[in-house]
Amino acid sequence: MSGKRSKSPVSENTLINIVQTAGLNFRSDSDSEHSSNVDSSDSDQQSSNDFIDDTDEDPNYDPYQPSTSTGLQRGKIKLPISSRNQPDVSSSDSEVDETPPRHRPNLSVPKRRRRCTVSLERTGASQNVPQNDTTDNQNVPQNDPADDDDSSWDEVEEGNDPPYNHQFTFSEVSGPKHCPPQNSKPIEYIKLFFTTAILNVFVTETNRYARNYIADNEQTLSPFSRVRKWVDVTLAEMKAFLAIILNIGMINKPSIASYWDTHFTQSTPFFGKVMTSNRFILLLKFFHIVDVTKLVPHGNPGYDPCGRFQPIIDHANRVFKLHYKPTKALSVDESLVGTKKTNWTYSVPAKKKKHHKWGIKLWVLCDSITHYCVSFYCYKGAQRSEENERVVETGLGGTVVMTSLRMANCLGKGHHMFLDNFFTSIALARTLYSHQTFVTGTIRKDRKGIPKQLLGKYAVGQKTYVRKGPMLIMAHREKKSNSSQFLILSTDCQAASDTYSIRRSGRLLIKTKTKIAHQYNRGMGGIDSTDQMLYVYMDERRTMKHAKKVIFNLFGRMVLNAFILYKLNTTERRLRRSDFMKEIVGELAS
Repeated sequence: MSGKRSKSPVSENTLINIVQTAGLNFRSDSDSEHSSNVDSSDSDQQSSNDFIDDTDEDPNYDPYQPSTSTGLQRGKIKLPISSRNQPDVSSSDSEVDETPPRHRPNLSVPKRRRRCTVSLERTGASQNVPQNDTTDNQNVPQNDPADDDDSSWDEVEEGNDPPYNHQFTFSEVSGPKHCPPQNSKPIEYIKLFFTTAILNVFVTETNRYARNYIADNEQTLSPFSRVRKWVDVTLAEMKAFLAIILNIGMINKPSIASYWDTHFTQSTPFFGKVMTSNRFILLLKFFHIVDVTKLVPHGNPGYDPCGRFQPIIDHANRVFKLHYKPTKALSVDESLVGTKKTNWTYSVPAKKKKHHKWGIKLWVLCDSITHYCVSFYCYKGAQRSEENERVVETGLGGTVVMTSLRMANCLGKGHHMFLDNFFTSIALARTLYSHQTFVTGTIRKDRKGIPKQLLGKYAVGQKTYVRKGPMLIMAHREKKSNSSQFLILSTDCQAASDTYSIRRSGRLLIKTKTKIAHQYNRGMGGIDSTDQMLYVYMDERRTMKHAKKVIFNLFGRMVLNAFILYKLNTTERRLRRSDFMKEIVGELAS
């Protein structure tokens, strides 16, 4: 405990015993080897300047209670004759000299507070000192109900936890918005995301970069270089280029040149009919979506590591939000675009089993039911001071959640967030609830404010629920393979169990699981499912520059969202995803 310790109040009975005691022994911890008995006749002379701290001998002393006495000083306090015949003495009734006490000179040790104790020895007298109850509880500060102290959490029993009366509910109308008529062709859904405006940006910036590159390298280019045969790309040719990019993700071959292989065992006529290999390689080399001459170079103030692909991030977030209203259940998690070629890549622990271990990190908010990507943004690390300030105030997990919800315009609408233990905290749950948003997520044991009854060693099958207002936390060691208990926090759940059925190997199994864990399992994992669907038809070449890898990754997310809208908005026989991809590739190439 930092700072000086407050002076101990001297209880009435302790003072009486000191006066009535025939002998008084004073002992200091630092002088224990020199300590000796002091005669009462000499104590008046030796202790005229002494301050006696009887903290350890006073059973009613509270170090956090304001002091009611200035200490024991000779001749300064008038004592009652008997504590049994006189009423309790309060600080207002005692005649106390306000002169501050003087300490014994030989007890002052630099940089350390000495601890003094008083030993009472009464020959032939009882050693039991009666206790008094003169503590003034009115001066003890009351805890704020919002504080994360253990006393404010109430332990509840399973099945005896009534629903909490929330003052808000989810009332949004979920589903596709501003979409083509029902049963439209797949290409109509692709046009929602690959608009003519964004395709014209691709054309303009690709041609600009190609002209600048040729002008800067005119003297060094080989006379036979294919770059000298460059011709400005058109809108129709850009659509064909996108068709090839999407089709390469569906057809796995070892190199770019192998797609134009004419050997009868390896031939794929589609690529040669749409575009020559030299033309595709040139387009891939010069493909850009931003004027790089206006970007701040690396290492200079104002440099943005996302500058080369920020326009497609802004466009995707705008159209994702425009064409879909998410359901109540949302989840936030990280997703990596695999690459090691930048100085700001991030790694993911192997136990998370992500698609990539190293790459550029995206924070993604998606619908837990349909797996539609609602919003996302790129994590830039500690390179931006304004982002550091927000992280210091709310923590990185809380900053990501609040930023994602604001980008998607989902705050204050009764959504239910599902998070893993990287994001979940009691402070974030309270903040989200104040913004009319529920949360359910696993929480780490070392988070601030975790009640002590949820910690410690748990036996197999043991579980504990605690509640404070809308917040419910469960600690449960479900099976022996769990080394310890796991913790789940929710602001929209009860302490109860659910019975559900699953089909495994053709058999119908009935299982029982705690309601809060069952709720978490159904709502969490939306980002992982989205990534699994994304990488089925995603081509990732090692030699590709990191900016293009991010751009083509976002192209895949746009196509996946288009397929989800197609399924939700089609009432007739729906195409499978592979057939959906074939349709759009054919339409774009034509």
